[in-house]
Amino acid sequence: MIKSRGVLHILLWTLLLLLPASSGFAWFGSAKKGDSAMPEFSLTTVNGGQTVSNKSLRGQVVLVNFWATWCGPCVNEFPDLNRLHGDLGAKGFLVLALSMDERVSDVEAFVAKQRPTFLVAMGSKKLIRKFGGGGGLPVSFLISRQGKIIKKYYGPRPYELFRSDIEEQLRQPLPPG
Repeated sequence: MIKSRGVLHILLWTLLLLLPASSGFAWFGSAKKGDSAMPEFSLTTVNGGQTVSNKSLRGQVVLVNFWATWCGPCVNEFPDLNRLHGDLGAKGFLVLALSMDERVSDVEAFVAKQRPTFLVAMGSKKLIRKFGGGGGLPVSFLISRQGKIIKKYYGPRPYELFRSDIEEQLRQPLPPG
């Protein structure tokens, strides 16, 4: 019984490692390139009460980050997101952090304490699925000036990787009109 249980565990782990690669999902891998349009949405920010939508973001390079206050890696990534926004915001870059928390009050308390300089709003399971995410947090999406999802990042990423990818997009020309 113990031997068969060990073999079963090996088979399950093998499937878990192979399935993500074949389905486009990456547990620990690097960003995944894509060219699908950012889904439509309109949200009110927790920190400022302004309306932000996919249309209002067009023309900017955007990092959409799905996170939660109860997610340790998400919270640890927050200072880097703030730094990225501070370093690159004047060049046409914006961070939009979408919380997957159930209670707005938890996010409001976190935002009051952390004081991010970027936009924070409430996300939803439906919206994260529209972006092509799910299965874990944090997950981030780099959006081009044309409103296309350029890269997907599953799990936390270092400041330097985000910055390099963002700067590459900032060098691209502005969309016409």
